This record gives sequence, structure tokens and C-alpha cells, in this order.
Amino acid sequence: MRKLLIIDDERVIREGIARSLDWKSLGIGTVRTASNGEKAFAIIRKEKTDLVISDIVMPEMDGLSLIEQCRKQGLPTQFIILSSYDDFSYAQKAIQNEVCEYILKPCDPEELKKGVIRVLRKLDMQDSKKQALCEMENILPDAKSQSIHELLHGGGCLKNIKKLWGLTSELYVLLVYPLNPGGTPPDPADPVLREAETKFSQMVCALEDQNLVLITGDTSADRIAAVMNDIRRIPERFVAAEARIFLSDPGGIDRIRQSYERVRALLPLAPFFDRSKPVYVDRFLCREAPDPDRVESIVAGFSQALLKKDAAAITDVLNRTFETFKREKYSFDAIRKICLRLFFCFMQQRGYEDMDDTGSVAFISYAEDVQSLYDILLQEINRTVILLESKASAKFSRPVQLTLQYANQHFGDSNLSLRRIASTVLFVNADYLGKRFKMECGMKFSGYLLSLRIEKAKWMLRKTNASIQQIAGEVGFENDGSYFSQIFKKYTGILPKEYRSLTLPSQAGGG
Repeated sequence: MRKLLIIDDERVIREGIARSLDWKSLGIGTVRTASNGEKAFAIIRKEKTDLVISDIVMPEMDGLSLIEQCRKQGLPTQFIILSSYDDFSYAQKAIQNEVCEYILKPCDPEELKKGVIRVLRKLDMQDSKKQALCEMENILPDAKSQSIHELLHGGGCLKNIKKLWGLTSELYVLLVYPLNPGGTPPDPADPVLREAETKFSQMVCALEDQNLVLITGDTSADRIAAVMNDIRRIPERFVAAEARIFLSDPGGIDRIRQSYERVRALLPLAPFFDRSKPVYVDRFLCREAPDPDRVESIVAGFSQALLKKDAAAITDVLNRTFETFKREKYSFDAIRKICLRLFFCFMQQRGYEDMDDTGSVAFISYAEDVQSLYDILLQEINRTVILLESKASAKFSRPVQLTLQYANQHFGDSNLSLRRIASTVLFVNADYLGKRFKMECGMKFSGYLLSLRIEKAKWMLRKTNASIQQIAGEVGFENDGSYFSQIFKKYTGILPKEYRSLTLPSQAGGG
């Protein structure tokens, strides 16, 4: 229901107007009166008043002055003037202040009713527009997000997208900055996006594929440099570990999709790029099909290193291999295919006896970037050396044999360390034991222990229905499922729950 205020310095007139109509039938639930503009202004400021019927000439503050004050304050109240003065200057001033109706006294109640109905219809229309605008504001973020998705991935009308975002330039630059995925897609209300929208209010800002995407029509070098400087100030907790700024060359809006596709192709190679410099995606050409002889040379060198059963030597070959990938600009797909070849070298060396090899092949397929591929192969180096050396454990010295035995029995102890074994089990110097262990096993004890824990965790994921948190506790991660998942993914390329989903249902069981 609407609220009405009647203003006149003559009590008889204002009370007469108040009784002249059936206000509730018109949709007005509250009717108040005031004797002058000053008192009326106090009422209007205190509580929402939809409609005012006012005289012009009154003490303290006249009707026209009241309207001016309300307009200055931005109050949405609508006014009907009832005046004995048929004066053009009064009417002109009323029109300037957007008065809805100007009615001369004495007026017929029916005439007043018609005027009130016209004003109430105007108020209803304004409310409808406000509601529509409010609804539009609510859906606008989703509409803009969807339009950017269509722009980056294809589909949608470029003309409509430009209109929605107010894009008027001929040339645009695309900037992409990877955010920390955290395992789930970022929310549209993400604090990074809110901050970006504030800081880059004249640019398109969106979250897409867990990346902060910016599109600007100001392609000047100084402006782009300033934007990149601001992007690098985003707090580290929101940013991916290997975050680099990916930047397109200036081009038409229709080229944005092409540039973004190149960004997605280069994102897995992020560790190969200098973090202090932007990656110009339109200028970087990847080697999609490396020379077959070069690939065979890489695989042969890796196989020869494996024959030595020396973790340090194999790791050195692995490092040089990835340096080759970086130097010769191999694409991620090409690197993944070569890494799969290298993994089969491990399988061949182990004699295809390890039942977990199939799951490890999937790790290569699911890897998201070159760092994951490197960590997977590094893990396989330690794993292979462990398996091969365990078959010939007699060659180990007594201290190393006891260390391996103790580690296999107590790997679930989160406080297990080489120093603890040295001081409380073997009663030898920890530095001596560490050097001996690395010399005989080809790796540090910490690397062996981590490999052991990951292998035990994979067995539990395949063979039991234990929760991730329970498995974390069983293999020495103090029931910290989140940290365990982070380490598991670092060394396998996928999360524990994803590894479990790769296991055939018939393999899983209770226990």
C-alpha cells in the first residue's frame, strides 16, 4: 500500500482533502497531514512517502521550496499541487521540478481522484522498471560470464558480446593469468575477480577455466605494462604455483578465441617460461611433431641410463631430457607422448612384473602439465630402483638392510626419519648412515620413504574402501587428507580419488 501526505496551512482544507476520497480503494494505506513545508520535509525524510498533495503558499517553507529540497536530496516522492493561484510562473516552476499534476482550487473530488490515479500509475511503472533493472543486475554477471565463455570457446554473436560489454575499440589485447584451482572451479564472486573488476573497471574481467581473463581495448605498451604490474600483485594464495602472464598481440575481437586456444595449449608448459616476462602466445610456435630420430635418441639414452640402476644418473638424464623439451619448444602433447615412451622403458626394465603399471600409464595420460610429467617419471625412477634393488638386497650392507627393513615396517609413523633410525635403532651417526644409504641405494632416504608411502597408499586405494583421510594416517601423513592429496598428485599427476576411480570395481574390496 502507498503512503500519502497532505500539506496545507489551513486545517479545514487538509482534513477535508483527507476525507474526500476512499484512499484504500486506490491503493493508499496511510494518509498523513502537515501544516507547512518544513514539517512535511521532516516527515518525508524520516519515512518513505510515495505521494504528496500540497498547497503552494504556506509559512516556514512553501510548497515549491519543499519540492526543490526533495529533489536535491534525491527523494523519489511524487507531487500534486493544489493551488488557488492560476499563475504561469508557479506552473512553470512546478514543471521544472517534475510535479506530476497542477490542480486549481477549488477542485472537484473526482478531478483530484483522476489526478491521483495518474500519479499512482506512474509510480507503478517506475517500480516495475526498478524491478526489471534489479533482475537485470542479478543476471548480468551470469550473462557476461556466459558471453565471455562463448567468445573464448566459440559460439555467440560478436556484435551482441561487444554491446553487452560496451566494447567499441577496433583492436584488443587478451591477458590470461592462471589462478590456484584448489580442486574446484572458481566462484563468480571470487575475491580475485571482485578486485580485478574494481581495479580494471574499463576492461573485460572474467574467470574462465580457473584463469583470470582480461580483455582491453587500450593496447598501448604503457597501459599493458601497468596492467601486468597490477596483476602480479594478486596475493600468492590465489595464484597457481607456475603462474605466468599470457599475452596476445593486438587484434580484432574475432581473434580473441584463437589467442585463447594458444594460451590453453601453452598453459601446461608454464614451468618452461621465465616468470618475470609475459608469454606472447601469438608469437610462440610449438614443435608438434619432433624429429623421429631425435625422439629415438632420447629414448635410447634413457634406456642406457636405466641399465646402470643408478637413480642419480637416471635423474640426470631425465633433467637433460626436459631441458631438450624446453630448448626445442616441444608441445605438451609431444612431450606427453615421449614421456609415455620413457615410461615403457621402466616397464621393460622391471620385466612387466609390477601389477600397478597399468594405473601408472593412466598417470601419464591424466597429467595436466610438464611439471606433473616430470614428477611422475622422477617417482618411477625411485620406484624402479627400489624394486630392482629389493631383488638383490643381499648386496646391501648390514646398516642399510636394517634401515630398509625398519622403514618398511614403520612407514606409517609420521615422525619416521633417517636421523631417528640412526640414533634409536642402529645407534650410528646419522650423517654416516645417510651417505651410506645414498651410495648403496642411489637415492636419499627421504626419497625412498616418500616412494614407499606413495606405493602403500596406491595399494590401499586399489584394495580397500578406506577414506582418503584414513589412508593418509596409515601411510604417515597424520590423517591430513588435504596434504596427502597434494603430495599424491605431485608425484602421480592425479588426486587419490581420481586414482581410485581408475581401479576396476572387481579389484576393490573391504579391509
